Amino acid sequence: GINARVHGSLTSRSTLVMAAGAAVSQLPLDQIASVTVSMVTPLAEQVKAVLGRSGAEAHPHTKLFCVALQSFRPTTPVAPDAQHPLVSMLGNFWPVVEQMFQKFATHDQIMQEVCHCLAAIVGLARTHAGPVVMPLLKLLVEGFRAAPTIFHLG
Repeated sequence: GINARVHGSLTSRSTLVMAAGAAVSQLPLDQIASVTVSMVTPLAEQVKAVLGRSGAEAHPHTKLFCVALQSFRPTTPVAPDAQHPLVSMLGNFWPVVEQMFQKFATHDQIMQEVCHCLAAIVGLARTHAGPVVMPLLKLLVEGFRAAPTIFHLG
């Protein structure tokens, strides 16, 4: 997987993660879910490792995690009755997303990125996003209640 410890600027590392996501997006749908888990898991582990730190210290890790989650844009249409690989992937990492909301609710930059990431996934999955919409809305409302920012409103 792509490790957040790779040397270089955050912008360079984000670009590499986005490029890897674009490459994975070309795979057949049945392969995307397992490859995304392999790619995102090390980044999720980095986020978990910094949950006790300040938002400023955690930001590089949370940014790469969010970039990875939203970098997958499958090119093959998903059948109406099939689970979208992005919804499946988000389900795998939902506990990390919830922890980010809890730990960094007052850090505007992290909240902006994670909310944008979630909106991008729902936008890409569209009609397939049903399973994540209610948990997402609940998370946004709870986040807004804890630290009202415009990012929680989309």
